[in-house]
Amino acid sequence: AGSRRWLFTAEQRFFTNWHPLQLFNVGAAVFYDIGAVAGRDPLGTQIQGILKYMGLGLRLGPAEGSRIQSPPSIKADKWSPPCLPES
Repeated sequence: AGSRRWLFTAEQRFFTNWHPLQLFNVGAAVFYDIGAVAGRDPLGTQIQGILKYMGLGLRLGPAEGSRIQSPPSIKADKWSPPCLPES
């Protein structure tokens, strides 16, 4: 918690020509997030400094012409634990 924050996110998506059973389009993503909170904390909790996350994601979306209407896409992400600053 704090009164100000900043956040940077980078993501690269990859798409394949693989369509299992012609039901899904298969893709993947690599992402990196970094951010911090600053300022007065009304709850009195300690501000942790800069936090960083990175990970991989699998994306499944309905293939063109498939009868699948919902959900529009399925996302599964695996990320690293937060990298906390050294004290």
